[in-house]
Amino acid sequence: DGRALVLTNYHVIEGATSVDVVVDDSTVYGANLRGIDAERDLAVLSICCAEFTTVSIAEDDILTGSDIVIVGYSLGIAGAATVSRGIVSAVRYESDADRWVIQTDAAINPGNSGGPMLSMSGEIMGIATYKIVTSGGGVAVEGVGFAVANKTLLVRIPTLVSAQAMAFPSG
Repeated sequence: DGRALVLTNYHVIEGATSVDVVVDDSTVYGANLRGIDAERDLAVLSICCAEFTTVSIAEDDILTGSDIVIVGYSLGIAGAATVSRGIVSAVRYESDADRWVIQTDAAINPGNSGGPMLSMSGEIMGIATYKIVTSGGGVAVEGVGFAVANKTLLVRIPTLVSAQAMAFPSG
């Protein structure tokens, strides 16, 4: 019917009074907020009106060692979306956020969070969320990024999608 749902991280839209979604690196749509799950860092937006391509969320568990790609707009650099390739380093449960995450060595930089982690067949395996960074202590961390895993997305999305449109949270 010309509408689409967009899944991203809550921290990407937190504090916004409005959000625009860029499709195909060029077309901008004003988004409405459908639902948020701040604890698991998820948000669902809706956009309208065009013909959109659906990307499926994988229903199978991802295996350690699987190849993945992460799509996003690293560092907000103008132009086409960037793609980082890596492997699944581990799948972990974070009890403090009640969510499954996928650890990867693929680059996750500011601008990538909220973007999809895709399997090589093009299914969404997760939503790129954060990386571990240290400052000081002589410890350098590279290639330790995390995405909210498909097994959490499949459980939480139905509730977020069924929510009525709401105002963007302020603050």
